[in-house]
Amino acid sequence: MEWFCSHTLYNTPSSVETHEFTLTDTLYTACLQGDEQARMLVYKALHKGVYNCCLRIVNDPDDAMDLMHDAFLEAFVKFGQYKRIGSLGGWIRRIAVNKSIDFIKRNRLTIPFEYTEKDDCSIEQEPSLELIDYKVDEIKKAIVRLNEEYRIILSLHLLEDINYNDIAILLGISYNNARTRFSRARKKLLETLSESRIFELFSN
Repeated sequence: MEWFCSHTLYNTPSSVETHEFTLTDTLYTACLQGDEQARMLVYKALHKGVYNCCLRIVNDPDDAMDLMHDAFLEAFVKFGQYKRIGSLGGWIRRIAVNKSIDFIKRNRLTIPFEYTEKDDCSIEQEPSLELIDYKVDEIKKAIVRLNEEYRIILSLHLLEDINYNDIAILLGISYNNARTRFSRARKKLLETLSESRIFELFSN
């Protein structure tokens, strides 16, 4: 679809932002029928969130851009499967998550998708709400600094709100491993956030 490459030529109202986007009946029908201007309107409103979702997982801007485009292409091909339960942005981001995880597995990046049996035996206690004290942007910046294993599971569960069972399926690990991995990642995230605040305190 050429309109992905030339989207800057299509003028949409400046007020169209992701957080303001509403999929009306008219827009839904137009997208379903393949109307390119309607699809571009959806793309312009939602592409940043989908791109950031991919970037948090693959941690490479070029790969994230390609995956974002692929996610939209697939979303519009399968638009009839979107039943308007939950946000359209969330539905497209889920497609992007699947594509990003597949990309990582396909390219054999350095993410250990399997744990040893001992990791199944002890699931750490469900985390508290300590992260509530940190701003979302602060958390996102800290997540980027973590290793791939931690970055991915934090992005999936904390930022994309994907449950442990679905994460386990996506990563090819057990439910217990998914919980264990998240608990460890969250601990490391809190350490990173704390270190960042201490650094800022003494650098001012």
